Amino acid sequence: MVTTITFWGLLLLTNLSSTSATVLMGHFNGHLSFIAYQHGTLASQNQWPTVGNFTIDGVQYDYVNVNKENITFTGPSDSFVNNVGNMPHLSCCCPTMTGIKPEYKNPQEPPGQKQGAIFTVNNGILSTFQDAHNAVQMLVTLSTTQQIRFTGALGGNATRELTLNTPTKIIIGNTPPSTLHGQQTMTHDDFDDYYQMAQNSSGCSNVPSSGPPCNLRSTGCNVPGAAATPPAKPAKLTAKQKKLVAQAMKVKPVTVTDVDCSNSQWP
Repeated sequence: MVTTITFWGLLLLTNLSSTSATVLMGHFNGHLSFIAYQHGTLASQNQWPTVGNFTIDGVQYDYVNVNKENITFTGPSDSFVNNVGNMPHLSCCCPTMTGIKPEYKNPQEPPGQKQGAIFTVNNGILSTFQDAHNAVQMLVTLSTTQQIRFTGALGGNATRELTLNTPTKIIIGNTPPSTLHGQQTMTHDDFDDYYQMAQNSSGCSNVPSSGPPCNLRSTGCNVPGAAATPPAKPAKLTAKQKKLVAQAMKVKPVTVTDVDCSNSQWP
């Protein structure tokens, strides 16, 4: 059995290296930001109450809201492996961009100025896949049998915690609430919400379904706005890791999205 963490919807991958990755979750009007976990796997929660539930593929998930925390997860001993493949890149979709606004990317931004949550991924095999409706999502595969603890720092010394037993299925999502109940409400405007996070993105409107240069690709575009350290190249998986990822891909949730509700990457 494997434990999986699916990143679903409008989530931006940054700082991808051979040892870790950062995932930014901007807060957008009409979207629900959450961590969902398979019903029955909750071990404990501290200041992080369950607020609802939904069912996908016959599996019931309970979920907590995500606000503007800096979030890490601990417990697994799995090493981080970069297995990221083709996905949209904001540097291709919006060549005038010069970066991400600090209120979205800076973990030290004062709580009153932050406009989203920041996830740090230090463990597991981080892969990408296209779901049944062609949206690109990220998937963390873990072989751990240890509990997973999500810790959200709220600013100052305040934290909240969510501890889950494994194996389990976890979804970290940023989507319209109706998609949790099987209703297709995605539009091109959803991908456009990413541009709220960017500096010098006024007038940008390309979305993945527009085709090149905003379609799926393994590397970013060579444009002035992407003058940053290139993301690390994917690692070559061992036979054991390939088998683990193949097993995880069989249990990934089938969601109601389209290619314009893909995860994306900067640069």
